[in-house]
Amino acid sequence: MNTKQYMPFESISPNIITWREAREFPGLYGTGFFAIFSPYEYIFYVTARHCIQKIMEEENNCCLQIPIQLGSKKNIPFSFCLECNTENSLDSEREDIAVLVVDKDKLNSTEYVCLKKRALKLIHQDDIDFLLRFGVQNKIKLRTIGFPLHNAPDGKNYVDYEEPIINLQPRGFNGILDKDDCWPNQYIIKDTNWQGDSYSGFSGSPVIYLQPEPDGKVRCFPIGVIVRAGGKIARFVNINMVTNTIAAFICNELNLTERRIK
Repeated sequence: MNTKQYMPFESISPNIITWREAREFPGLYGTGFFAIFSPYEYIFYVTARHCIQKIMEEENNCCLQIPIQLGSKKNIPFSFCLECNTENSLDSEREDIAVLVVDKDKLNSTEYVCLKKRALKLIHQDDIDFLLRFGVQNKIKLRTIGFPLHNAPDGKNYVDYEEPIINLQPRGFNGILDKDDCWPNQYIIKDTNWQGDSYSGFSGSPVIYLQPEPDGKVRCFPIGVIVRAGGKIARFVNINMVTNTIAAFICNELNLTERRIK
């Protein structure tokens, strides 16, 4: 099966960070992707926390610039940045994920529809847990796509400061799902087919499972977020950490709305 046609290239974006005193010199810091949690109308942007940690500091002079569409001059407005603790962590250690909330009130209807179409649909946490257990037992193949830096085979992602332009060419790799006994809420993709010198730029990329359906269609499930990789192994955080963080945010927002109505 030629899987390239089923991969959600429209859902991913490079993390572009600029400094306020030097906006003409942006940098590329990993990958992120858009997600929605039906039936709610919020749109989220998910990445690895370490990729955008600079913008999450209380005092910072930089900002994240994610274009509404690649090549667009308008960047997406964000209203919140969500984090979560590592499960069962006694010292409240942060999980290496960040979830940004798109400020949909600052988008026009065309922009909102465009972003919603780009977003991956998060599925129920129980379904993800079952899929991961099944996948480990049956050694299913997982895939990811992102924007690797400089040394990607057949292309490079880099900023040309002389033009100035940002050259972007998404790439991907695949491998076999396995459990990770080192870190809670994490799994690994082993025996990857990546041919680059390093995985730099893949952090924050979505981990994808493709499921063929009886009608011939192929469903695309995001089941994790890449956080580190080396050799022939890539580690990812269970997507349920993202879903749980989003669910807590939505619950809080609905409670606030209810209180305002009363």
